[in-house]
Amino acid sequence: NEYYCYGFKNIKEYHSASDPNIFKRYNKKIKYDIVFAGGYYMRKFKLSEFRKECLLKLSSLGYKVAIAGSKKIGELAVKNNISYVGEAYGYDYAELVSKSKIVLSISAFSNINHYTSNRTFNSIACGSCLCHRYYGCDDIFEDKYNIVFFDNLNDIGEKVKYMIDSDMFNKIFNKSRILAVSKHSYVHRANELLILYEKYLKR
Repeated sequence: NEYYCYGFKNIKEYHSASDPNIFKRYNKKIKYDIVFAGGYYMRKFKLSEFRKECLLKLSSLGYKVAIAGSKKIGELAVKNNISYVGEAYGYDYAELVSKSKIVLSISAFSNINHYTSNRTFNSIACGSCLCHRYYGCDDIFEDKYNIVFFDNLNDIGEKVKYMIDSDMFNKIFNKSRILAVSKHSYVHRANELLILYEKYLKR
């Protein structure tokens, strides 16, 4: 809607994607229950209280949580006795995900429906059990099959407990990887764009 306000027309939305050759599950021993990668301050430097509340709640429930990100979120981790692993991108992020049971995803853009980021697809390409705050992505993912959606603070505690206690996270690993490789690589996105360009060139 924001683009339409500026006079743009014929807008086509494409989600981000991943490189499955880099982002894959490496042979690493599971070290963490939950991994979160992201910042502490969001747009206009406002504190993301919901991210903070989720991380502190999961840690208080006894889960082994690891945080990757800037020094600012590292301060939050250290202050609350949560493992801080520094910034993690590319191979480092893939190896970190490979050491975890669950990857926590809380978007900075909670006001944008149907929002995903490159980290969303990098995570599933790694064959992770991605616990993703629900933004209306039912056309991409299937809840409790190749992803786990949650809505609020109480919901995330229940979902994580279920996934770990039932060992369900293990069943999602391969399914999420298959989804990324079959539909959400950069090659797929490039082909989708080429099809779109060809369509408009024929007009």
